[in-house]
This record gives sequence, structure tokens and C-alpha cells, in this order.
Amino acid sequence: MGTENSIYKYYYENGQFWIEMEYKNGLLMNVIGSYDNMGNPREKGTIKDENGTVIYYTEDGKIYSVETFKDGKKIKEENK
Repeated sequence: MGTENSIYKYYYENGQFWIEMEYKNGLLMNVIGSYDNMGNPREKGTIKDENGTVIYYTEDGKIYSVETFKDGKKIKEENK
């Protein structure tokens, strides 16, 4: 990631937002939102200002991973 400062937006094939993530200096700062394939918000985790968890979902809405971040760097990953 290097020194990237950006909002990354990932989409489902139907065009709906999947997840929006904010990076600063290449480090994950925040997850702005996480959505199901119909555009409904869902639990995104606790990350704020580089610290906390991020929940990742499959296309069909099942949790497949929970990652823990400290100072914007992943320090733990739990696969479900």
C-alpha cells in the first residue's frame, strides 16, 4: 500500500456497495460501511482511527473472517 491515501470501494456484481474502507499512508484507518448485496448496512466491526476489528463477509452474507488492526496494521485474523 505504501503511502496511499484513499477510500477503497468494493462492489457486488449487481453494482451495490460491498465495503468502503479508508486508508491513510497505506494503513487502514476506518471502515466507512459494509453492506449486503441489496445495499442494506450490516455490522462492519469496531475499527476507528486505525484500531479495532473488521468483519468480512461472503457474497451470500456469511462471515468468513474477522481481522484485528492496531495502528492500521493487521495483527490477528480469525477465519470462520
